Amino acid sequence: MNRFIKAGWILICFFTLSCEKNIELSVDLPEASAVLNASLSADSVITATVSRTVRDYYNNPEPSPVHFLDKASIEVFVNDRKRGVMEKGEENGQYRLPGYYPSAGDKIRMEVQTDNFAPLSAEVSIPSQPEILSVDTQMYKKEATAYYPGNNRIDVELRFKEPVNETNYYMLALSNYLIEEKDTLKKIYMHLSLSHNEDLLFEELSSACFPNPYPYDGYYDTSFFIFNDKAIHSDAHTLKFTLNDVLSSDDSRVAICHICLYSLSESYYLYYRSKLLQWRQSEDPFGSVGLREPVLSYTNVKNGYGLLSAKQATVYELKVAPDDRPLPGHDTY
Repeated sequence: MNRFIKAGWILICFFTLSCEKNIELSVDLPEASAVLNASLSADSVITATVSRTVRDYYNNPEPSPVHFLDKASIEVFVNDRKRGVMEKGEENGQYRLPGYYPSAGDKIRMEVQTDNFAPLSAEVSIPSQPEILSVDTQMYKKEATAYYPGNNRIDVELRFKEPVNETNYYMLALSNYLIEEKDTLKKIYMHLSLSHNEDLLFEELSSACFPNPYPYDGYYDTSFFIFNDKAIHSDAHTLKFTLNDVLSSDDSRVAICHICLYSLSESYYLYYRSKLLQWRQSEDPFGSVGLREPVLSYTNVKNGYGLLSAKQATVYELKVAPDDRPLPGHDTY
């Protein structure tokens, strides 16, 4: 009798678990909106790009590409005084304001009018250029093993001035390329990694490589690390870190390392911090089963999306010779 009862329960479980029910979900998508993107620097022409969100991607059988808006009107205000209206550039959705170069401390506001979309507005202040006080380096060789090729590493102490009585945001960007001594025009770009010695300011130890954050053409692989000054309690601070994979021990070429210290607007910092959080979430093993918390990209554009940000850079160039000695470095600007 028990066998029949057990068999009956097995059949009930089988038919219960094998049932399927299709549920159609209706998702309310946000209304289409205009998008403003602009990254400003002191002593550079102001440029911006205006596009629209691609809601059609979800509604049309054949998705549309990114839609740039070529009939936008962008008024630029400097320190609350109207400076001018941006002109349409040669590329789609691109605008520029000729004849004006912002200075550190200027507050820039953009007001955008477009057809069929709500007016946009955003503002940002131009940060001051960071001042590198000194850069001390010490090279040592990581010996080769059966599983790891030897290479040269450099301990770096970068001391910079920290403006007091204000909140400051920074980014350390690293890039590296190799050149033949007899052919300085041919550059071979290499990934440059970093590890900490003592510093705990960086938001993320592992480098994040996003499209073209570095201000030089041709740099396709730049590691960068963002941080703020909340843990800095003096008028100067020394970043201590180690450059890895600078130059293989048996390489006859010269390595050119660019150590770039940026000062960032708060909007720039918060945007890349949100991107770092998204990157961390993508590594979350629970994400594949729908348990990952979403992280929205930061925006400071009112009534729309996008980013109005600003940055300034000081670049220190370090050359490493094949004979295990760093050549004298210098600030490039």
